[in-house]
Amino acid sequence: MAARYWVGGTDTWNNSSTFWSTTDGGASGSAAPTTADTVNITAKPAPTIARSTSYTSATTTIGTPATGNGYYYECTTSGTTASTEPTWNTTVGGTTVDGTAVWTTRASIITI
Repeated sequence: MAARYWVGGTDTWNNSSTFWSTTDGGASGSAAPTTADTVNITAKPAPTIARSTSYTSATTTIGTPATGNGYYYECTTSGTTASTEPTWNTTVGGTTVDGTAVWTTRASIITI
């Protein structure tokens, strides 16, 4: 069976008893967590993409524009950002050329 995800952690469904694991503080029980389960969410914003700065796509680099627009951007082509902010693409999967770096638009909303 596929992995199951919930706020607070990830784990796999226990096929023999269909219980959720408590790994990483996830809910436990004989059914999937529901709105009745207590969940604590701590937002951790991505760093702002700096101007005239070298970024690499070798590691997952995620950032946001100086003026937030509700999207995150992943550096998918290594390079150096321009000295001025580009016009950011707001189509998920679309790209923005920023100096010699290329950023791919990622959604900022997680659907569970």
